[in-house]
Amino acid sequence: MKKCKITVLKTLFNEDLASEYGAKGIGKCPLHTVGQEFSADWAKPDGFCDEAWKAIYQYVFALSHGSDLFYYGDWTVIRIMSPNNKPADGGYEVFTGKGKAKMSVSRENVAKFFYEVASKNLCVREMPVVFNR
Repeated sequence: MKKCKITVLKTLFNEDLASEYGAKGIGKCPLHTVGQEFSADWAKPDGFCDEAWKAIYQYVFALSHGSDLFYYGDWTVIRIMSPNNKPADGGYEVFTGKGKAKMSVSRENVAKFFYEVASKNLCVREMPVVFNR
């Protein structure tokens, strides 16, 4: 079994969302700093954030077991930015690496986007971020 190198490229903390939806006193995660490196196969490395691990563990597992494809044939990985229960009045937008993305999306817009992607065969071999307008 291979080991995967994990490098922290960026850390984020959205004060607006945290003050509106987070618990009092919530702050930036103290576990990771830019440039930090970890090595992993199937198990979460010591000192690695539980929530960050939940976001990437299936990819680390696949790579460490020799996979060069995460899915056979066509694939789509949809990244959802801070889902919330706000109304979906303005619809949603999608970021695929060109332009800027916002840091929040309603659960209703997530459902609409998933339906659109599946029913129209969109975003094949892409990793879009969906967010509220």
